[in-house]
Amino acid sequence: MSDLNQNLIQIVDTAAFLGIGVISITDHNSVSNVTEAIRYSAGKGILVIPGVEVSTNQGHLLLYAARVEDLTTVLARLDFSHDMCTNTIVQCLEKIKEFGGFGIAAHIDKQKGFEFKITGYGEDKKQLFLHPETVGC
Repeated sequence: MSDLNQNLIQIVDTAAFLGIGVISITDHNSVSNVTEAIRYSAGKGILVIPGVEVSTNQGHLLLYAARVEDLTTVLARLDFSHDMCTNTIVQCLEKIKEFGGFGIAAHIDKQKGFEFKITGYGEDKKQLFLHPETVGC
């Protein structure tokens, strides 16, 4: 197994050992490890929620959906250039809305978070805060 596969195994096994019942794997711009984590967690009493961390020019955004296939479809509908999503955070939230998913702005106070990428309190930040699919910042 690759190092990444070993990391997934360790994450799931550690969660099981600690009695954690719900986890999510949110790799940058990819859901390839989510399916493996879901498969490995079967029978271990752990729910793996499908997620992805989308790297946008406005900051990083965690997107969650009920099915990995829904996230795969959302990612296919987003525009990427050099591993960076060129859609706005609100556009990403609109894409996940179709699948009943939701978003959480990731590490907002860090250099790649929206507080550094969207300065002040303008329309972009207001739309993020008020978007119905935003459940956390």
